[in-house]
Amino acid sequence: MANGPHNQDKTTTSPTRGGSPVTYDQLSDASHDLGHASGNDLVSSVSDSQLLATESSVAHPDPHNTTRYHCVASGTVPNIAPDGPPQNLYSTFDDMDFNSNLDWILKDVSGEDMLSPADLFGFQECPEGQLNLPVSAASAAMLSARHSDAGDNDHEDVNGHDASSAVALGGLLTPQPQEMGDPGDPWPLDTPRPTQSHMALPALGNDNQDFRTFARFFSVTPVCDRTWHALRKCLMLPFEHNSIQTLNLDHFPSKEKLDHCIDLYFAYFHPTLDLVHQPTFDPGRDLVLTLAVVSVGACYSDLQGAKAFSIVLSELVRRLLIFVAEQDRRFVRTGPYLTAQLLQGTHGYCTGSERLFELSESCRSTLLHQARCMGLFRFEAPAPIQMDQTLEEMWREWIEAEKLRRLGWVLYMYDASVAYLLNNRPFLSIGDINLNLPASAEEWAAETAQAWSALRPTRTYHTSLPLRPLIRTLFDGTPNAVERITDEGHRFLVVLTLVRMLWSLKENRSSPLNDLIMPAPFDDGRADLLQALDSMSVSIVAASRSHTKTEIDRLVHRMRLIHVAHIYGAGDLMNWLYPYLRHGLEAENAAVRMKRWGSEDSQRTREVAYHSAQILGLIRNFPNSMPLESYLIFHAGVVLSCVAPLLPSSTLSSQSIPLQIDQLDPGDNSISRRHLHWVKNGGNQCISIFGVRSLCTPTSRQDILDQTAALLKRQKVWGIARNLEKVVLSLRGRDRDTAL
Repeated sequence: MANGPHNQDKTTTSPTRGGSPVTYDQLSDASHDLGHASGNDLVSSVSDSQLLATESSVAHPDPHNTTRYHCVASGTVPNIAPDGPPQNLYSTFDDMDFNSNLDWILKDVSGEDMLSPADLFGFQECPEGQLNLPVSAASAAMLSARHSDAGDNDHEDVNGHDASSAVALGGLLTPQPQEMGDPGDPWPLDTPRPTQSHMALPALGNDNQDFRTFARFFSVTPVCDRTWHALRKCLMLPFEHNSIQTLNLDHFPSKEKLDHCIDLYFAYFHPTLDLVHQPTFDPGRDLVLTLAVVSVGACYSDLQGAKAFSIVLSELVRRLLIFVAEQDRRFVRTGPYLTAQLLQGTHGYCTGSERLFELSESCRSTLLHQARCMGLFRFEAPAPIQMDQTLEEMWREWIEAEKLRRLGWVLYMYDASVAYLLNNRPFLSIGDINLNLPASAEEWAAETAQAWSALRPTRTYHTSLPLRPLIRTLFDGTPNAVERITDEGHRFLVVLTLVRMLWSLKENRSSPLNDLIMPAPFDDGRADLLQALDSMSVSIVAASRSHTKTEIDRLVHRMRLIHVAHIYGAGDLMNWLYPYLRHGLEAENAAVRMKRWGSEDSQRTREVAYHSAQILGLIRNFPNSMPLESYLIFHAGVVLSCVAPLLPSSTLSSQSIPLQIDQLDPGDNSISRRHLHWVKNGGNQCISIFGVRSLCTPTSRQDILDQTAALLKRQKVWGIARNLEKVVLSLRGRDRDTAL
């Protein structure tokens, strides 16, 4: 993630077989996602139109890689006045580098330091729960890339002369190592020699608690003495031969505390990303993975200092991953390494630390590149059946194959989530995914080989369909296509892929092709995609009577994603939303575009208001503390606050029955029928949500932001909720000051 308001090219380099570096630039056209031969026949109304989208950006082939392109830098787009040409407003808000720069979320608008600086040395916890780090980000950036071996005489050159008076090469200054840096130093690469830095792992809880009496959710293999010492040894590896940095592990948690964090991981985080095989998980097998699991599990703990401990441990795990990868490059293409990196990335996006957030975003492309090199997304050949295997051997072999299959799918979900949560371009395309769908959650959770065999009495190996043929059944007239998708995990992947396609179509619609050719020479087919998504809707209130809590959490996640799809399918709404919220130079133009967007289609405005309110209603009634829940609250709340002033004012009296659009349907369509009638036809009704009597009053925007902040305040697990809450409250204060 970029560190400033200016756009920066975000590229990663990877060595080719010949050793020369190759730059991978993300294509801005949706054909990269939908135009592949393997995926362009999913939706006829969409795929036929995407063939022309390959020219949506000016590009030239990369001579080292025929499948990627270097984007040609375009001229700087001037700031557009509010009364400027409306057709030019698109080019202001569609730069993904601008949208992905989320420093305005991770910075306190009041100027207070609410996040940890880049350097994590000398961790101490303040009474307020913040992290008191004496080393600033600026000083951390001054760490020397070149160290002096000249001893203490750092102000003398190699000949014994004073470096300050040395002149060489026609008057050019000669760079010399120095202890203190000068802001005006003309040699920016010759940084001061750093002093030794000390890093300490914060304590997790206090030593007075007896964790042996703590009740546990699951009977996972406990951490033994040998594993405990091995985990400490792993964390020390990057520091053993480092003369600049030291690590203090005096407060490394006890075995019981580590077991407590692992247990919390499987109880609360694992149902969201059921990636690790819980029945056979051994904390002593893959130590790096165990440390990543502990880091995530600590977020769910109410022990004193748990949040600070989790952040520092995540930083230590990151350094360990880098160290091990440098020692043996084969390690980066193993399942445990990618799984640990994936957990690290999810943790970094949601913990609230600016440093970890940026590392998660910058490492995402590398993580997916390594997964590609492992072949995680390739077509799976049927596994040969060996008749002489025992049931235990068959189960163990199936677990190893399913681990990699699930890892590929979770990486796809992880990458696609940045599209609908951060309005950022994913690195993977839909055409990249060629593996079979994962097994059911029940099979994956089977505790023994006998339990696993009982769930599949007539099968030896998993034989589910790939993703694309399954999606195609939603559009080719297959009878009861949705009912044929019986597994909830498969349904979620279908919904996620359709949302991913909608995001690509949104990006393609705002491409330069629309400015060059009028009208646009394609029909993007968003209506067909939204119709397919709506066919997979379910009443959560009705389902809650016949499903377990874990099943309800998965259904709620699917429904929230369906509502998010309608927001991203509403034109260029999400393109101008971030510039408007940042309140920078682009905010005035974004406000003009917002009013124009609302006047273009009143039904679309009502639809966005309805689906935003439904997301808030789902989270209010069925919260589950999933890692990305805070982002959904934030986007639903701020979108609703932006579109509420665009709704027509009601002339009904206060005695009229309001239409509460965040109310959930009980399952008989009595409420949803009224909601959808209003979305389609409008009408003179008093529209409300929980805590806001009317969305059509001058104060409704501030009331909506208040309710959004209240929901974010309920999010106790993930620190990003505190950052988003401050942004929401700053928006409310900005509106109040404007009104005054």
